[in-house]
Amino acid sequence: MSLHPQLNRIEFQQRFCTQEACERALFESKWPEGFICPHCGGKHHYTISTRKHLLYECISTDKRGYSALQLSKDAGVSCSTAWLMMHKIREGMPSLDEKYILSGTVEMDEAYFGAPEKGGKRGEGAAKTPVLAALSLNSLDHPQCARLEAVAGVSGEDPRKFAIGSIAPGSTIKSDAFSSYKKLEDPFKVEQVKFGIKANPENLKWLHAVISKAKAFINGTFHGLGDKHLQSCLNEFCYCFNRRKFTGQGFFRLPGACATSKTIIRKVLVA
Repeated sequence: MSLHPQLNRIEFQQRFCTQEACERALFESKWPEGFICPHCGGKHHYTISTRKHLLYECISTDKRGYSALQLSKDAGVSCSTAWLMMHKIREGMPSLDEKYILSGTVEMDEAYFGAPEKGGKRGEGAAKTPVLAALSLNSLDHPQCARLEAVAGVSGEDPRKFAIGSIAPGSTIKSDAFSSYKKLEDPFKVEQVKFGIKANPENLKWLHAVISKAKAFINGTFHGLGDKHLQSCLNEFCYCFNRRKFTGQGFFRLPGACATSKTIIRKVLVA
């Protein structure tokens, strides 16, 4: 992973002190070698003066959840605009994480994320969305990178599709004794241990800690989410978690990813 210069808040404000400086940085992130039209390959362009483009530091540098309400206060825009901004930023995050496939020793398990039903009820009776989770470990068995994906179910082909899309072939997958993980033996090596708090308290301990952090991240910021926008928030959590050791690096990669990701509009998000 190439490193960008790290900036503290004062250096950040000095570097991006004007609208023009922000627009120039965004332009260079999307077209580092100069403007190229994605449709015809042309190198000439003009500026549409009725549009505004900003760079945002908030999501990529905060390990906690960042709400649209907080962004609206920080950026001086309406909550509705801030909500749309958040979704546009999250849209660029998966393209960066997809480049890094989990490998070596990988813990894998399922979890359920709840959303309040109408009337604000939580816990039993609340809607639950199944999520498959995987976490790679280094040679010291310390956590490296995580993947979380909302799925239709945790049986059938979903675990296999998730593993093949997230984990390098030949890796060792550690899981509990759930029968669906047995089907992962080709092309992975699978080590299954029946989970028990007293009998095997160390089994999948790092992954369970990450899942707990993800739930706190989502519940603390959004107070529960349904399946419609859950994946984008899981992407945000993984993006921040996977860059927790690269202080100040997330900002420089994220604008380029956002600039090259597909355009999303409010009508699609609220449909």
